Amino acid sequence: MVAQRNAEQTREKILLATFEIIYRHGFQGMRVEQVLKATNLAKGALYHHFKGKQALGYAVVEEVLMTDVNNRWIEPLSHCDDPLIGIKQILDNECAAVPDEMLSLGCPLNNISQEMAGIDDGFKERLMTIYTAWNDGIETALADGITKGYVRADVKPQITAAFIISAMQGIIGTVKCVQDKPMMIALKDELVSYIMNLRAIN
Repeated sequence: MVAQRNAEQTREKILLATFEIIYRHGFQGMRVEQVLKATNLAKGALYHHFKGKQALGYAVVEEVLMTDVNNRWIEPLSHCDDPLIGIKQILDNECAAVPDEMLSLGCPLNNISQEMAGIDDGFKERLMTIYTAWNDGIETALADGITKGYVRADVKPQITAAFIISAMQGIIGTVKCVQDKPMMIALKDELVSYIMNLRAIN
C-alpha cells in the first residue's frame, strides 16, 4: 500500500513539474531532462510512469488541465441555482485571483491549444475533450437556467456557452500581449455585462 501511494505521489510530482515547464516554454520547448532536474528523479523512474515526452504532454492535458477546468468551472456550475450569477462569480473570482505571472504567460489551456492542436492529432483530440466538457457544463447550466426562469427563453445554450469560452480565451490572449491588468478587468466587465443581459424579464 505504501509503495502504491509513493508511486502515485511520484507520478503526480512528474506531471506537475511537466506542466510548469510546458507553461513556461511550451510543449515543443520542454525537454525530459528538465523534468528530471525539476523532480530529482532518474530516467528509469520517469519512464516507469510515462513512455516519453509525448505521453507526458498528453497526460498533462488529460489530467492537469482537465482537472483544472472541472474544478474551476464545471463542478461549481453544476451546483449553482442561478447560472448567470454563477458564471459572473467565477469570472470575478478568476480575474481577482489571476497572478501577475499569468499576465505574461497567458492561459495554459489556450497556450497549448494554439501550439499543438493544429499539428498533433493526439493533442487535438484531448484538448477537444476538455473544451467539449467545458462547453457542455456551461450549456447545461444555461439550459437549466431557462427552465427555472433565470435565463431568457430565446438564448441558445450551446452557442452561448461556446461564445463565453471564446470571449474569455480572447481576453486572456489580449492581456498576454499587452500585459495590462486594468484592461483585463475592463474586458471581463464587458463580458459579465453581456452575460447578465441574458437574464429573463419577469
